[in-house]
Amino acid sequence: MLTLAKRNLLIYFRDKMGVFFSLLSVLLIIALFVLFLSNTFSQEYGGDIEEVSKVVNNWIFAGILGVTTVTTTKGAFVVMVNDKVSHIYKDFYSTPVQRYRIVAGYALGAFFVGTIMSVIIFVVLISYNAIIGSHVMSVLNMLKTIGVILLSVLLNAFMIFFFTMFIKTNQAFAAISTILGTLIGFMMGIYVPMGELPGVVQSLIRFFPQSYTTKLFRRLFIDGIAEDAFSHIPAQYLQQFQEDMGVIYVINGYQLTMFDGVLVLAATSIIFFFLSVWRMSRRYV
Repeated sequence: MLTLAKRNLLIYFRDKMGVFFSLLSVLLIIALFVLFLSNTFSQEYGGDIEEVSKVVNNWIFAGILGVTTVTTTKGAFVVMVNDKVSHIYKDFYSTPVQRYRIVAGYALGAFFVGTIMSVIIFVVLISYNAIIGSHVMSVLNMLKTIGVILLSVLLNAFMIFFFTMFIKTNQAFAAISTILGTLIGFMMGIYVPMGELPGVVQSLIRFFPQSYTTKLFRRLFIDGIAEDAFSHIPAQYLQQFQEDMGVIYVINGYQLTMFDGVLVLAATSIIFFFLSVWRMSRRYV
C-alpha cells in the first residue's frame, strides 16, 4: 500500500513542468480574484461594513484553497489513468494483494500530492496577508486549517478514485478534468455569493460535500475580522452576511456547526472508500 503510494507520488512529481503549471494556475486565479472579484464585492458591501477588503479577500482565499484541495488531488490520478491505459494495473490485480490495499495505495498517493500542493498554496495566501499588512489568522486557526486540508484532501482522494475507476482513456480523463475544473468553483460556492443564488441551487450546493470544505475554511479565514467589521451595526446584519456568503449554513432553522462540517467530510470519505473497495472487488477496472 505505502509502496504503491510512494511510486505514484514519485511519478507525479517527476513531471516538474506539470507540477509548476499546476501551481501557477492557482496563483493566477489568486491574482485575478484579488484584482477583480475583490473590487466587485468590496463595492457591493463597502457601504455597510468597515475594512471590507480584509473580509472579502479572506473569503476569496478560503474559496481558492477549497478548490485547490480538489484540483490538485484530481491531478494526481493521471498516474492511475496512465496505468490503466498501459495495462500496468493488471500487474497489481494479478498479485495476492487485497483490493482495499490497492485502493488505499492510489488514494494515499493522491492524498500526499493534494496535501503538499494545498499546503503550499495556504502558505502563499497567509504570506500575502502578512506582506500587505492584512489580517493573519492565529496559530490555532492555522493548525485547524491544516486539519481541514488533510480531511478535505482525503475525501477528494477517495471520491475521485471511485469515479476515476470508470475512466478508460487519457482523453476522457482530460475532458472530465476540464468539466470538473469549470464546475467545481460554482459547486463550492466561490464564484457567486450563495445569497444571490436561487433556493434550489443553494440546496444543491449544501448537498455537495466539498462545499463544506469551503465553509470551514471561510469560518477560519475570517474569524475575528468579520465581527470587527460589523461591530458598528446591529448583530443581525453579520448573521445575514455570513449566510449570504456561505460562511454558515442554516438548514430548516438549524445552524450547522464546524463540527457538523467535519462530520460531513469524514462520513463521505468513509462512504467512498467502501464504495471503491466494493467496486474493485466486483470486477477489474
